[in-house]
Amino acid sequence: MKARHKGRPILGGLFLAPVSATVVALGLLVGLEGSVTPEPATAGESRLLHFEGFDNAKGRWMAPGEPRLVRVSGAHSGDQAVRLQTTERTHARMTDRSDSVTMLRRGDAVRASVWLRAPQPHTRVRFRVVERLAGKAVARVTRGVVLRNKDWVRLSARLRAAADNSSLDLSIVVRDQTPGRRVVVDDVRVRKSSDGIKSGGSSVASTGDCRLDAILVPSCGVLWGMYTTQASPQEGWAAPFRDVESAMGRRFDVVKRYHDWSNSGGNGRFPDQYEQDLGKTGERILYFSWVSNTWSRGTVARWRDIAAGKYDESVIKPQAQRLKAWGKPVFIDFDHEMDGVTRSGNGTPAEYVAAYRHIVDVMEAAGVTNVVWAWVPTGYLGNAEKIRASYPGDRYVDWLGYDPYNFYTCHNSGWETPYQSMAGYYHWLEANGFDDKPIMLGEYGTAHPTSDPGRASEWYQQMPAALSKLPRIKAAVQWDSGKSGVCDFRISKQPTALSGYSRAATDPSVEVE
Repeated sequence: MKARHKGRPILGGLFLAPVSATVVALGLLVGLEGSVTPEPATAGESRLLHFEGFDNAKGRWMAPGEPRLVRVSGAHSGDQAVRLQTTERTHARMTDRSDSVTMLRRGDAVRASVWLRAPQPHTRVRFRVVERLAGKAVARVTRGVVLRNKDWVRLSARLRAAADNSSLDLSIVVRDQTPGRRVVVDDVRVRKSSDGIKSGGSSVASTGDCRLDAILVPSCGVLWGMYTTQASPQEGWAAPFRDVESAMGRRFDVVKRYHDWSNSGGNGRFPDQYEQDLGKTGERILYFSWVSNTWSRGTVARWRDIAAGKYDESVIKPQAQRLKAWGKPVFIDFDHEMDGVTRSGNGTPAEYVAAYRHIVDVMEAAGVTNVVWAWVPTGYLGNAEKIRASYPGDRYVDWLGYDPYNFYTCHNSGWETPYQSMAGYYHWLEANGFDDKPIMLGEYGTAHPTSDPGRASEWYQQMPAALSKLPRIKAAVQWDSGKSGVCDFRISKQPTALSGYSRAATDPSVEVE
């Protein structure tokens, strides 16, 4: 089934402050006098800031020390632009003394853009827009790009204001420590727009040229997500989830949770209170893995009974109404890892197919149009024939999925890189006719070798490069849990692994915004 969804500015000066970062960042602001060039706004937009060409001498630019910030010719507009150049050891952050744009109303949709060019190929750059209230970040959006040649590239970002009387910070981040890397910056614009971002309803925000289609496939990057376990009964599971977001400096695109067949409490009714809180703005996509167990009783619903309609009134239809009321697009996979040993009591592959199709049919009949359906086997090729026999069919599946892990010593296997853990099943899908749908990693992670804690960090840092070789993978959900027997994949409890994961999460090649 396909989802069907669809004040006055304050301008300030600049200062350059050194920081111990691994990036070079340029905050793009202008002075008070003569800084804004009149320009007609496009339909539905009002101009907040337009800094064209960096030709205005009254724009208060100051750049003592490094990185090198110089005016150059060959601008995108006018006859001057700004060039950033990385150095061997010194890194700095350039930001505004008083924030560049102050928005007066919560819900304002803002579009910011900048033109970029790099003399060297494969230069990675991020454009970041952060909304702040009383000095605290309340929303952010980041767009990444790899500048592959010397052509000018327009990078844009969209953000919806989360608070009244908040302000915006804009920055360009050059993500390469190679000495001498240069990026030319020109034409910074910020507009307030009435299109592209809606509050509430079932729309999904899109940023610049990177968009999510009707089944949530991003046109660039990889949807970045996590499943995490509860820190304590008092905190709930959302606390560690937000802690990881804070540590890695960006929000997740996907929030994954598991729910049972009980149709009761937080386990059996979704979205629960934490999911509603995290997903209410539409900036995080909720992903529900719905299992036929009832955990409190230790029972399992047989697939043949589901297909026969035994649970329509008691489970499926009530859940359909909750999803319909939620309205925003969500992922659902039914009986995740249906080919695994934990599902051996549910029935045969043919019975699984019948149950999966029946659930989708009941949901559609109930008027649910905001579910994107995923099918997520283990990805273990020893189960290849069972997996093939469990496929519900193209009519019922929007995304394919699997769960690659680097188990290492916790399953007495050899160390595998991210690419090695992902590539085998990925290519099996392509070779067996599953070559026309997006792919998600429903779970993934690496063991943490106690004798070499830095190895897990390196493993996560290799994820973006591995994903670039497997371009049909459009979503990756890390399994932040220690509840897999002797295997512990929690990066939230492993600072070294979290550091590597954070670097991967902010790589421009995976960023969707």
